[in-house]
Amino acid sequence: MSASDPDQSPLASPAQDFRKLKANGSAAAQELTGWLAKMRGKSPVEVLGAVANSNLIRSFVQAAIGVAVFIFVFTVIPWTVSLIRGDSGEAAVAETVSEPAAEETEEVGKTPSEEGTPAGAEATPKGPDIDLGNPEAIADQLGVGETKEAPANVNPLDGSVDDLLEGLE
Repeated sequence: MSASDPDQSPLASPAQDFRKLKANGSAAAQELTGWLAKMRGKSPVEVLGAVANSNLIRSFVQAAIGVAVFIFVFTVIPWTVSLIRGDSGEAAVAETVSEPAAEETEEVGKTPSEEGTPAGAEATPKGPDIDLGNPEAIADQLGVGETKEAPANVNPLDGSVDDLLEGLE
């Protein structure tokens, strides 16, 4: 295929999409007007019979059932399984935050400054001890719920020191 091949078109072209939309829209409008012309002059029972014979209602019901099954499979079943197993979220936290394994604390490849450290001790300083099973202790350590007073006469939106667009032109 060469670049001058008429069958070759760009992957996404708004002009081509609008042409297809116009053609498909006019075809759908013609089909609808034709159907309405056939229904003109018929009794309501005959019109309802024509609608009942079409696949539109059956397709709609099938789609609704499919969406309900999809929601059931991907929400209710995992929720029920987590209730049966007894997961409350604490098990996931305990798995991700664990003590270092024995292999990690062995003296392998230490630098001269770390040679005086005992085998079981950590070389890096530890942070404050927090009970991971106590959400209140974690929230207190992170400062959740604390309020800070801002100066009443200063607008934080006026004259910011952090001008992100400075120097860009």
